[in-house]
Amino acid sequence: MRPIRALLLDAGNVLVADNNRLAVLQNIATLVQAPVIPSRTQLLNYEVLGRITFDLKTPKGYYGQVDIGEIDSGCFYTRFLKLIEVEEYDLPPQRFWPLYCSGLQPIPGVPAILIELAEAGMPLVMVSNGDSRSRYVADLFSLRYGIRWAGVVISCGLGVRKPHPRFFQVAYEDARQRLEDLSPDNVMLIDDVQEYCDAFIRCWPNASAYCFNGTQQSSEDLRSHLHRLGLPIKALGEFLHAPL
Repeated sequence: MRPIRALLLDAGNVLVADNNRLAVLQNIATLVQAPVIPSRTQLLNYEVLGRITFDLKTPKGYYGQVDIGEIDSGCFYTRFLKLIEVEEYDLPPQRFWPLYCSGLQPIPGVPAILIELAEAGMPLVMVSNGDSRSRYVADLFSLRYGIRWAGVVISCGLGVRKPHPRFFQVAYEDARQRLEDLSPDNVMLIDDVQEYCDAFIRCWPNASAYCFNGTQQSSEDLRSHLHRLGLPIKALGEFLHAPL
């Protein structure tokens, strides 16, 4: 295996957990004393909020359209207000979006890994199928942990989702801005969807990919895996016993 010199990292389930999205939406409705407090079933079934299964080539439903930029994320906001029967002056966008993003919480142990890699000078590119919430994740890691991303590639701005080859190509080009002699063979993708990892390897057969889901696996697994591959990161035992 060739040395890994740059990382592409998915957002959801790799950098942050987002298991309580529906609860957050219910809490927002309760907070503003909305006439309608939608149940989880209503939220799941509602055409705007439900993650309707879609074919990657022909997205169906709201999230598929948002992910590739066909619908602006502001449309989500206005439709949600309509669902809970609240006027914009009672829940303006500048109040709604921080509340909606509050459910995105960094996966324990992952920020420390990124800090070590960033301090060692490794280019880090965040790659996400999503909209403004993905941008929030990138900003969260920048402001809270000082991560200077080599790039942030979000599907809504690109017009295609992972696993489209152009998505990976743009992310690679961003990483190469930091290392001009960077080869695709020296890039690794970390994603929680095996299909995307497989597609990345089809683009560059000598590259690396690791399927990791931080809501089901410990970040210790990720740290140990990266250390075994020779990345500039402390071994698990060394990290656990490092002075505070």
